[in-house]
Amino acid sequence: MKKSLVALAFFSASVFAGSEVPPNQPMQNTPVVQFGVVDISSQIAKIAKNVGLAYSLKNQNHRLCWTAYNVPFQMQNKVIEVFVTPKASQFNSEGATVESSKDKKTHKITTMVPNNSDSFGRCWRFDDKDPLGTYKVDIQVNDIIFQTQTFELVK
Repeated sequence: MKKSLVALAFFSASVFAGSEVPPNQPMQNTPVVQFGVVDISSQIAKIAKNVGLAYSLKNQNHRLCWTAYNVPFQMQNKVIEVFVTPKASQFNSEGATVESSKDKKTHKITTMVPNNSDSFGRCWRFDDKDPLGTYKVDIQVNDIIFQTQTFELVK
């Protein structure tokens, strides 16, 4: 099954800045990543309500997004995303290098990003060509490797 993903511009501060900080939030200077399904139906993107980490193909206004904070950014930053998909798939990301495993289930997306803020994030859009099921995502910004994230792609 062919998979086509499009990386979108992401205004990370507007999406996650308004969300409440959970009580177990790490110390302010510790690098953190926020990960979730975002609703872009209004001018200000917001965390999608009542969906958890399930991305529904039925909702055209949803994107899967992440934002890294408190990372010691450099002039040029190497961002690596590794997606593990439930079935063979394909990833596309303009301006990035995409390497896929022979079985097309593991995809490494590498992007060089200039430092222009105190956070960085990406959003992904899925469509009906993408395999349903559980996805895993590893995110690395420069030398900081974040905990593996998981989400479900559902109809």
